Amino acid sequence: MTIIDFNDLPPETHVQSQYADRGVVFPDGAFIEGGTLQAAKTLGVEFPAHFGPLIMEFTSPQRHVRFYATTTLSNIAFNGTLRALNASGVIIAQDGPKLVQPHAFTTAFEVNTPSSLIMRVEFEIGSQEIEVIDNLEFEGEPPGPLPTNPPVVRITSPATDAQLEVTPIILTGEVSGEGLLPTATLKLTYRVPPDSTAPPITTLLQLSGSGSTRSFLVPMGLFLGPQEISIEAQNTAGLTGTSTVHFTYLPQKIRSRYASEGGLGTFGDFRWGDGIEIAIYERGAIWAGENTSQVILGQIFNKWLSSRGRLERPTSNERDALGGARAQDFRKGRIYSGAMGTYFVPSIFVHAIDQLGGESATGLPIADPRTSLATETWLFQQFARPNQPGLPSTLEIKGSPSTLWVERQGGDLSELADVNAPLAEDSPTLWLQFPCSGTTDTGPCNIVPPTSAPPIENAGQLYCNGTTYPWGPPEWQAIVGNYVLTPMLGIVKNFEPAEWDNPLTHEWDDGPPFFSSDWVIPVRPLHPYRSLLADNRFLMEVEIERHFLNYYIAEWGSPLRGDLLFVSGRWIIDCGHSPYNSEIHPPSILAFMRTGTHNGKPATVATVFVLGFYTGDPVEIDIFPPPRPSPNATIVATVQMGGEGLLDVTMDNTLVSSSFIRLRFTASPRHVPVTDAGEMKWQTGRGGSVRWYVSWTEPSGA
Repeated sequence: MTIIDFNDLPPETHVQSQYADRGVVFPDGAFIEGGTLQAAKTLGVEFPAHFGPLIMEFTSPQRHVRFYATTTLSNIAFNGTLRALNASGVIIAQDGPKLVQPHAFTTAFEVNTPSSLIMRVEFEIGSQEIEVIDNLEFEGEPPGPLPTNPPVVRITSPATDAQLEVTPIILTGEVSGEGLLPTATLKLTYRVPPDSTAPPITTLLQLSGSGSTRSFLVPMGLFLGPQEISIEAQNTAGLTGTSTVHFTYLPQKIRSRYASEGGLGTFGDFRWGDGIEIAIYERGAIWAGENTSQVILGQIFNKWLSSRGRLERPTSNERDALGGARAQDFRKGRIYSGAMGTYFVPSIFVHAIDQLGGESATGLPIADPRTSLATETWLFQQFARPNQPGLPSTLEIKGSPSTLWVERQGGDLSELADVNAPLAEDSPTLWLQFPCSGTTDTGPCNIVPPTSAPPIENAGQLYCNGTTYPWGPPEWQAIVGNYVLTPMLGIVKNFEPAEWDNPLTHEWDDGPPFFSSDWVIPVRPLHPYRSLLADNRFLMEVEIERHFLNYYIAEWGSPLRGDLLFVSGRWIIDCGHSPYNSEIHPPSILAFMRTGTHNGKPATVATVFVLGFYTGDPVEIDIFPPPRPSPNATIVATVQMGGEGLLDVTMDNTLVSSSFIRLRFTASPRHVPVTDAGEMKWQTGRGGSVRWYVSWTEPSGA
């Protein structure tokens, strides 16, 4: 009788023919685990777990086989069955099914025949369990003779040194010799990145046929570049035979593009393949799709190589970009390379740039994206407009739920251009925000450029009865009511006295011949406020008598071309002349904003005038700081009151989304008189002015 306790082999040993000299082999493989034998297990990538019977083949006929069994995957008992087969593969004895207790060798299985007929046994527990046995014993004929020569392995396809252009391939070949095991080991070795620790791909290969000659035929996917396949076969004596073939796989599109772009002189030698589509060389890479190909070269290639896990494959070839830079798009982002350096932009920021005015509106990256979990800033990146003044633009995703913020001096520059104001160091910062999904640095974010509803059509007929003052309508006809405060935000074109005013509908004037009374502030409205326009399709005028504003201007200065102006007041149609323009006339609260400095740092300087027309209804003004300088920066806000403070007006402020300061003005209800001509009369006892400085502070060492 032969008894094997499996204590003679080290743990993790892959067992096939180690016990052939004692009369038994395990053709499908098994593993040593703690002095026991288990049917299969996961061991790296070499031998993936499979669920099936534990098979033992004897080198000579046996009449008695016995062992103890258990399971390890679960904590419940499963039925197990032991079957004995003769040389013809016919079942000649069976034990079970019967319950096998988990984690304990308390269940014995045994098969017997009157004479030595057993050549193979198959033991199986359930369909999703791994069989574990110990103390195997068998009795019968003594072990048969073992082969003395190793198997002979021959790979018939692919041919050695083949240049392949299509994958998958059909790997074919044969194994010959005595006492062959039913499986061979296939090893695929290919080029990997220098920092990779991935081993060659190794797997078991099932051999077809029986006897002394067996074959293999298996489809195989390939990696790019030079590689080799080795087939190792073993017999019952533990002798091994090996065959190896070397070949190169590169699709024709990659070969053609390599040649057309200069070949070895441009790219250098092949290094490795990124997946099965990108061939990486010493100085460049080539991607080949179904109908096209792209190359990656130069500084963009170097950047992509260090960031390829975030960018993936190219979707275009390199192109010219803003300011003489070069750019290339990838599946998950874009790389820019120029005088400011070579940096990558993630796809969510690329989408924002392209949707919101392009590279000229936002600029080129001046650093790779960053993050700060401490401030819930999931993605942060700065951009500069080449050869343009001003601070860097900032794109960031932050908050919970996350929001994409776009922060640029002068916005996309179109509103500044509309009023002939160049981008300058003091240009105001315009912020846009878009909701994103979850807390993520990839979005998606719902980037929809802001728009406005259509302006008022046929304003003269609707509000002025088709005539001009004084022949019917008031000179200024309120659109939604004299005391309804309508907000508007826009870029100042000018700040100038009116050319001519009607002395009968103004309290103060300069006298003949023009009786000029009003300050006129032509403003290019931002979206969505362009819906406030009427026959004036481009500019909205804000008008107020100079006498009432001069006191504040003397203290704080006046709005300048290019300033950001907020106003809340009476929205009217001017029926005094045709075309019938809309205006904010008069304003109740007015604020103008630009970029300045405070305590030596860039700050948004916002000057707010509360005027005697104010009804007391709540008015909110959002003051955005300059673009955020780092993902760790936090807002600092400082207020400076006017000479007499705020009279009969309450001002509150809150920090919103860690991004801007929201001012809220309220007062007791008060309606000033309005004449039949539509003139709104100033009243004393309410008003004032205030200036806010909103900037950023950064942690020490940031």
